[in-house]
Amino acid sequence: MKDATKFQIEGSLEVKGILRKDERAPGGYEIEVKEIKVYDYGKPFPLKGDEDDRYNTKCTDIYG
Repeated sequence: MKDATKFQIEGSLEVKGILRKDERAPGGYEIEVKEIKVYDYGKPFPLKGDEDDRYNTKCTDIYG
């Protein structure tokens, strides 16, 4: 479980467990995690949220 704290925003994983309805949880459900399989921890994401459009198009490939 402590490996889960290493994930970056672009990481990829598979979670197995028991899904339970819980009114206190965001979305109304909670997962009791039994197993985590790591595919990729990801790399630091270059965008922080305060960049202008020029910076975004230079640093990402979503604009082609």
